[in-house]
Amino acid sequence: MRFLSKVALIFNCCFLIEAILYYSKDYINEDKVPHQLNILKGSIVVLGEIAWIVNLVILLFVLINLMKHQKLHIPKGIIIMNLLIFIFQVYYFLF
Repeated sequence: MRFLSKVALIFNCCFLIEAILYYSKDYINEDKVPHQLNILKGSIVVLGEIAWIVNLVILLFVLINLMKHQKLHIPKGIIIMNLLIFIFQVYYFLF
């Protein structure tokens, strides 16, 4: 679980980079059509797009463990960061 939460944090960082790339118009031209990306930017975009799924799974596991009163072996800072980024992801994809 600790490893997966760190993977989710890396995915969330890719999501933030992807959002910055999108709003800086780095991979979208004026007609809102994506152009071909290099391999690094393309990988970041793909990881950023699936980050909300990984983040949701990790946060559900954390919530279930908290409801069962089990001890979490995940640093609280990672949980809080994943939660804050998840709130931003929900806002980003829905609005």
